[in-house]
Amino acid sequence: MLLSALGFLAKASLVAMAVLTMPLRIGAMATFAAVFGGLVAVNYGLGLLGNWLGAGWRDIVQGSFGLVTIVGGAKDGCEGAGKR
Repeated sequence: MLLSALGFLAKASLVAMAVLTMPLRIGAMATFAAVFGGLVAVNYGLGLLGNWLGAGWRDIVQGSFGLVTIVGGAKDGCEGAGKR
């Protein structure tokens, strides 16, 4: 139940971000697609690496990557907001 709710929330936020970048023209959409595609590809690769390392490592490696991207995005957002 909780995992399906979190999965729905993740998909809904992805759709909302895509809809919110539409008015900013094709450049913003292309940047969003490139960044999102890159993050998905890296996460998939880390999952393969984690499977190669052994049982349980996939979750650890992908979870660590997720935390790093959240913290990095928050840091980048704070720095960008200060430049305005």
